Amino acid sequence: QAQRVPVHESVHPTAQRLILAALRHEMVGLRYWGGRTPGRERWISPELVFQLGGCGPLYVSAYCHLRRTERVFNVGRMELLPVEGEIVCVTE
Repeated sequence: QAQRVPVHESVHPTAQRLILAALRHEMVGLRYWGGRTPGRERWISPELVFQLGGCGPLYVSAYCHLRRTERVFNVGRMELLPVEGEIVCVTE
């Protein structure tokens, strides 16, 4: 079993938001494109962004308010929901 290696900085925008939310103890709204209910809206409280063995995909361990339990999510399968008042930039 590979060890969880914490990630404290990332160029991945979703990972950046999750790291900040973990530090601030904030909830994050998202759609998760995996699991039994792909695309379902969820709210999570991120605890740790990590990689298994220090390489490969990014994951986040978080409390999932939908399932009411600790879960691990693949960051690459997440679509963050816009925060009210947040400016969203769309680039091509």
